[in-house]
Amino acid sequence: MKRTGFKTCTACGCEKPLDAFAPDPSKKSGYSAHCKECRSKRSRDYYLRNREKRIAWQKQYTAANRAKVNAYHRAYYAKHYEEHLARNRAYYHRKRAERLARAEIPAPPEISYDSSKIDD
Repeated sequence: MKRTGFKTCTACGCEKPLDAFAPDPSKKSGYSAHCKECRSKRSRDYYLRNREKRIAWQKQYTAANRAKVNAYHRAYYAKHYEEHLARNRAYYHRKRAERLARAEIPAPPEISYDSSKIDD
């Protein structure tokens, strides 16, 4: 008996809730046949088997479409500027604290004033 809101993954055979499947409008159910976990594993395995080929393709694409890639990166940076800034600030303060802790900066020498030498 099929439960409403659940689907069986064709890769692992487990019955999972619909939110465990990626939407796919070309399918009758409206969801992918494989659950997200299985798709992720399959994609990772493919990448590991074809790593060199994939890296070579990426380099070739980037070289052939340099302007398009640069425009994408500029747009992404502009859209996520505040996040980038916050991340950089946190990194700076974390590393600064580490450097100061490692440096063991000595305390400044105590200054004593001779009151007899002070001019009024």
